Amino acid sequence: MQALDTNPKGGKGSMTDASPPGDRLPLALALVGPDLIPWLQEATRDLVTLLPVSPTDNLPKLLTQTKASLLLVEFPGQQSVAERLGALLEVFPNLQLLALGRTEDRDSLLAAVRAKVSDFIDTNGSPTDLQRAMHKALQREQWLRSQRQQKLISIAGGVGTGCTTMAVNLATVYQKWFPEKQILVLDFGTPTGDALVYCGLQSALTFAEAVGNLARCDQSYLRNGLAYTANQVAILPLFREASDLRGLRVQDGLQLLNILLTLFDIVIADMGNDFHSEMGRYLLHHADSLLLLTDQSVRGLLAAQRILGSSRSANAQTLRLLVSQYDDELAISPAQISRELDVPLLGDGFLPERRRTLIQAVNRGLPVVEVAARDSYTTHFEALAGRLAATVWPEVPVNGNGASKPRRFLPKPLRKRWPW
Repeated sequence: MQALDTNPKGGKGSMTDASPPGDRLPLALALVGPDLIPWLQEATRDLVTLLPVSPTDNLPKLLTQTKASLLLVEFPGQQSVAERLGALLEVFPNLQLLALGRTEDRDSLLAAVRAKVSDFIDTNGSPTDLQRAMHKALQREQWLRSQRQQKLISIAGGVGTGCTTMAVNLATVYQKWFPEKQILVLDFGTPTGDALVYCGLQSALTFAEAVGNLARCDQSYLRNGLAYTANQVAILPLFREASDLRGLRVQDGLQLLNILLTLFDIVIADMGNDFHSEMGRYLLHHADSLLLLTDQSVRGLLAAQRILGSSRSANAQTLRLLVSQYDDELAISPAQISRELDVPLLGDGFLPERRRTLIQAVNRGLPVVEVAARDSYTTHFEALAGRLAATVWPEVPVNGNGASKPRRFLPKPLRKRWPW
């Protein structure tokens, strides 16, 4: 089954790739009968790229992979799927549902209302009605996205490139700058649980346990069960044992991620190189900012290339590259790596190699930005944190362009104007 690009200049993409069509047109999933496809193609020309789907397709998976803004559902004929739309909206609250059918069919109208659709379009009417409804739905989705204050920062990279170190220290820096905000670190990297070790904590609750108790996952349950650092950064590891994941439904896991994004102002996801699972794809494709880490090794570069294959199309505007454990005596520079991967650098693009300092911080069970507050590593890290904040909140002006002076990025008067 293939995507139907209604743009005359567009091409076709396979549903197995399930990749967004680029910056040209938003993607809409069409859960309709084959007889309706020609009418939809004509009506949605220059508005969206249509991807026909069937009731047997895994809609949560497709929505995660494609970041589709719209779902068109035909009534009647898709009643079995309509009954599941409520659960779908719990996982993807910004998804716009448009019903297609005939207004004289009262059963279809009633089913559409129960499915909480945004609008009902009569297929016997003019294509202009659908165009107007889709344009309104796209504007509504963009507005909802812009109004969301909670932010998701995903950090990806090969094993050993420092994703966990980056996540823990970034959360610590942001908590220091914005103490009124609730910040959560999702420790989904390999090996899982390292974030707790770096902060000298033990897990009271894991993501797998929370998914298994999804019905109890309210604000009180999660915040009482999570492990917290001394400065009130919450840490949630993926599991204690890999067997804890057995029997868990993917849709329940995605719903829990959405709940966490509602309860916490900033979620920093250490996903390591987990970009194959449904959770990994969700974190990649729904990130407000995606930070790709690599070192100067061939292994690190190959891991970065594999991650880019899954993330570039969805996060081209927010994707940034950072070379960790940088040693200027090695032949390859951050600028060279940036050109090779075709990804813009975050600031000057590197964190210096500080193996001894990092080990000392881990041994003390504290983030390195606290243990070595006056070290050049921390100064450099805070500058990069300011640069990353500018990609997450681009509407806030960031002064200065020297990575060695972080206070020029986030002076005290500027922090008071931060959009929270």
